[in-house]
Amino acid sequence: MTAKPIKRNTAELHSLINRECTIDFGSEAQGKFLVNAKITDARFNFGRIDVKLMPISGGGSSWFSKKNIKLLGKAV
Repeated sequence: MTAKPIKRNTAELHSLINRECTIDFGSEAQGKFLVNAKITDARFNFGRIDVKLMPISGGGSSWFSKKNIKLLGKAV
């Protein structure tokens, strides 16, 4: 049995860049800790989409799985 190839749509990646989002670092037991961020880059990684986030206020950046963020509004 062979794996089905993943259709990669680069237009989807480009549509994510410069969008604002939130990411939740909290847990149900400890409470929510939401951070507003801006997507600065996007990539395909092992069949999923990863996005590079930079906080709206503060500094630094890091890669996260797209499934763990909540998109807000349109591209800035």
